[in-house]
Amino acid sequence: SEQLSKMRGIASFQRHAVQALASRLEVMRKALQALEENSLQLTKEREQLLTQSRAYAQKLQEMVEPEMTDLDVDLLLSLPGGAQKLSALVGGAELRWQQRRELVISQWAKYQDNRKQVEKARQLEQELRSFEAVRREQRKALHEASKRAQEARAARQAVANQ
Repeated sequence: SEQLSKMRGIASFQRHAVQALASRLEVMRKALQALEENSLQLTKEREQLLTQSRAYAQKLQEMVEPEMTDLDVDLLLSLPGGAQKLSALVGGAELRWQQRRELVISQWAKYQDNRKQVEKARQLEQELRSFEAVRREQRKALHEASKRAQEARAARQAVANQ
């Protein structure tokens, strides 16, 4: 009778421990799922930013290297106020270049931040895998404890029948 109450206490304790672990694992699974969804969204956003960055780079190259020949420049300079117009064109191109450069730099910083978040998500995924391995081990231990409890019940029954 004393052994039976000890076994019941141990079984109850193990059941509560397994339930607590299962609830923690469920919370972690949900968190990992949210991180995976965030990672997918960040990857998609990164691809969009990279596409946009390529387009900006092409536009920047067109601004930095305009399709103006020497003849175009000579003709522009020969017109009244042409030197001022050429200066305004060059100044405008330089301003646009600086703005695009700042945009590319800020997008690169966002990309770096996103990459860090993806790495964190991968680390959490690895932790979840290790938790799942622990969970499998605990299931094995719980199964063993259940077998022992059944054996104890059978032994108790046998003693009670004698």
